[in-house]
Amino acid sequence: IRTWFHASAGGLTATAKEGLNYREAEPPYIQSVRSPDDLAPPEVQNWTVSFPRAMVMDALGKMGQKVDAIDSVEIGRKGPSGRALILAFNKNVQVSAPDFRVQVGSADLKSTLLDGVSVQGDRVNFSGRGYGHGVGLSQWGANKMAREGRKPEEIITHYFPGVTLEKRWQ
Repeated sequence: IRTWFHASAGGLTATAKEGLNYREAEPPYIQSVRSPDDLAPPEVQNWTVSFPRAMVMDALGKMGQKVDAIDSVEIGRKGPSGRALILAFNKNVQVSAPDFRVQVGSADLKSTLLDGVSVQGDRVNFSGRGYGHGVGLSQWGANKMAREGRKPEEIITHYFPGVTLEKRWQ
């Protein structure tokens, strides 16, 4: 299986299409599940980031969406975990939120589990929760589950529902 992982799901993991803009069929073992991410650092649990308009316009241009100005930004559509699937700039320029996150820098725009987006002055602002694409295993969630005494097999089957673990060596 594709055992994707990320730092912190912000409480709920994402589907592959939602978190990664995955273009193949959704793997059946990738589902949105609750994740106990409360041991993550405060700057991962809740964060804000602000980008200069020019940087966002450049990122949009690299994504094939040339704009001369940015007057507004909205979450156009959300996925099952509440993550942004589509960001809408100026009401009509729509881009994949996961692809935009990568384009502007995934260490800065920590996730697409967004609580707010806005344009103020020369800045485009985002606030959200978690760190990473949110697909598969959350490292902070797995950390807490392990500290609570959960076995590795329990953690894996929690984050990858429906999988069967088997030993393939002697």
